[in-house]
Amino acid sequence: MKIISKAEIEAPAPFVFERMTDFDMWERKIRNRDVVLQRQPGPVQTGTTWQTRIPIRGRKRDMAVTLTEMTPDTVLRFRALDAALQIDSDFELTSLSENRTLLTSRIEIKPLNIAARLLVQSLRLARGKVEQRIQQRTREFARQTGQDWRKLRDGK
Repeated sequence: MKIISKAEIEAPAPFVFERMTDFDMWERKIRNRDVVLQRQPGPVQTGTTWQTRIPIRGRKRDMAVTLTEMTPDTVLRFRALDAALQIDSDFELTSLSENRTLLTSRIEIKPLNIAARLLVQSLRLARGKVEQRIQQRTREFARQTGQDWRKLRDGK
């Protein structure tokens, strides 16, 4: 199952990428959602892994989330893996103008066993709701990042 979400951000790509790679901020936000999250020690770079317990369709899953690619100002790729599911998340930035950036997120969920196929099938049935939730979060990130850029640019 693939889900694609896009949002235009009123900020330059380097600023957006800096916000996207503020891993300490993301970790705080995730922990505030009552999700267990532990990162291996050291700086975040390609290959960094987080151990997490994520609720998916009412069941908590222990997953290893690995940063598989980090290309400055352009791409972030992650792979979440457990015994039943593989979730690949790609975030790409495209500069539209000096102060405008397009964020494209792609999420692909692959079942690795029969039970996971049933889970993915239930997600397909709720596809509209799942896509709406992801699009809403993408837009909220775009809105907040644009506001932060305007404050920084205007010196407020």
